[in-house]
Amino acid sequence: MSDTGLYASVDIGTNTVRMLVADVEDSGRLKPVFKKNAIIRLGGGFKPSTGISKDAFLRGINVLASFSESLSSFSLKGLRVVGTSALRRAVNSGDFIARVEELTGLKVEIIPGTEEAALSLKGVMSAVNCGKRYIVMDIGGGSTEYIFSANGVSKGCYSLSMGVVDLAERFLKNDPPLENEIHDMEKGIETTIKELVSKLDNNGINASDYSRSGALLVGTAGTPTTLSAIEQKMGEYDADRINGYVLKYRNTISIYERLKSMPLERRSQMTGLEKGREDVIIPGTAVILKTMDYFGFRELTVSDSGLLEGVILKLREDDRCIERRGLS
Repeated sequence: MSDTGLYASVDIGTNTVRMLVADVEDSGRLKPVFKKNAIIRLGGGFKPSTGISKDAFLRGINVLASFSESLSSFSLKGLRVVGTSALRRAVNSGDFIARVEELTGLKVEIIPGTEEAALSLKGVMSAVNCGKRYIVMDIGGGSTEYIFSANGVSKGCYSLSMGVVDLAERFLKNDPPLENEIHDMEKGIETTIKELVSKLDNNGINASDYSRSGALLVGTAGTPTTLSAIEQKMGEYDADRINGYVLKYRNTISIYERLKSMPLERRSQMTGLEKGREDVIIPGTAVILKTMDYFGFRELTVSDSGLLEGVILKLREDDRCIERRGLS
């Protein structure tokens, strides 16, 4: 008899809140049953002294109440709700978590960046053939995670304060952005990537081992999937056409140049660009291009699967460990 069951995960990100309900088969194959997401910009207007703004706080509560209602229609074997960069940094994250549980019953767990990276890697590997050596980059609203792996084993996970919401609010003040704003943003991204390479050196990881000659660059989360949808002129999002799609450097540069020159309203009308990403798609694309530049890649393999899938797969793995021990 097949030992199947429904599991669910919720990812409370700096820009987007996402939910996945999926069936996990004996083989470990994950079959999505229900997906839902909402761009709420939890990190919008974020200040170190006050944390999550009042408006963002309320947006988050309302969306999670809706998600909780959707989850109540499923009989679940496991559920995990995780908070990432915005909640890691916010001085009022405890208040937010308490309010969410009080109003929705959902128990939010703030996970460190290294765990976020490891779970994202697990999700990516379930959907994309990464080969022997690869870098997975997970570009979020408040941070970007880089995972350096070989033969399915993580050699290093790094969470950097380089998120698309923060970059947009810090650098891009005009519509469309001015040349000096783009220049300053790109220099900031370059500085952060150089800091990453220094961390690799300190941990005994040779950055040249993860160049285009001997590795694959894989991107997950909203920026790479959106760029893939734009290039494919995807009117209706199709994850099957996203997973494994290869973005060429020259084509990504072309899209970037178009995005930079467009006012926000025109950008929002682009086929494939999800409403709510009009401003953050520019810094996200810059992060991809600067990463490709620094490591010498000329293409990026896109994965629709990431943190949500990784959380569910880890839940199932933990259950199987308990089952093998005869504790359930």
